[in-house]
Amino acid sequence: MVSETTQLMVEVPVAVEERLEEAAQASSRSKRSLIQAALIAFLDLYDWQTEAIEAGIADADAGRVVDHHAVAAWLESWGSEKELPPPRCD
Repeated sequence: MVSETTQLMVEVPVAVEERLEEAAQASSRSKRSLIQAALIAFLDLYDWQTEAIEAGIADADAGRVVDHHAVAAWLESWGSEKELPPPRCD
């Protein structure tokens, strides 16, 4: 199944285009395929990050948080003989 496509025109610094050309030659792929893969990877990461941030905000709004002082004490205990267990949500 062929998905519908569109064209984008983007200006990039010459140095970026040169790096892209080198990557295309080294990988035996076209610059177009590398750009498509990079854009998809960026958008997938962006979507994941946005969802994680929204979930974190929802947790905080619902009161599912870990006390800052408990986290700081836990981190300070790392590597000591009396290392604390990780703090849990209130």
